[in-house]
Amino acid sequence: MGCFGPAFQACSGCRAKDGPQALRVRAWTCEACAVFLDRHIKASLNVVKSAGPKVLQRALLAIKFT
Repeated sequence: MGCFGPAFQACSGCRAKDGPQALRVRAWTCEACAVFLDRHIKASLNVVKSAGPKVLQRALLAIKFT
């Protein structure tokens, strides 16, 4: 998983290509579906997703009970 891969340029909600964002942009709203996106949260979820389903399940449970 590279830091400039397509996962970082697609909306997490609708998968629309929203293009690369400048590093100073930390949060934005998808123009296609109006989902609010946060660069740090999106990146951490992409890392967890690439680790596999068991890690994703544990991460989601940790978020739920935090």
